[in-house]
Amino acid sequence: MKTFVQQEMQARGVLWGGHHTVCRAHDPRDVEHVLAAYREVLPTLAQHVADGNVRRHLRGEMIEPSFRRSEGFHTRPRSAR
Repeated sequence: MKTFVQQEMQARGVLWGGHHTVCRAHDPRDVEHVLAAYREVLPTLAQHVADGNVRRHLRGEMIEPSFRRSEGFHTRPRSAR
């Protein structure tokens, strides 16, 4: 689903990577542009999910995770026995 949304938002001129950060550089037209893109993309996604065919509408490869699993990252190393 994330790949589909990213693909469709970018097709509408919105750089999207899973979230949005709004800053003072964005004027009301920018915000409206993003909201209009969401109004188009999200109902389309919902329909594809309901139909069970999101993958069929991808134009490329699915997004892959960019971070390795970090379970236990903040734990102390085990002592040698």
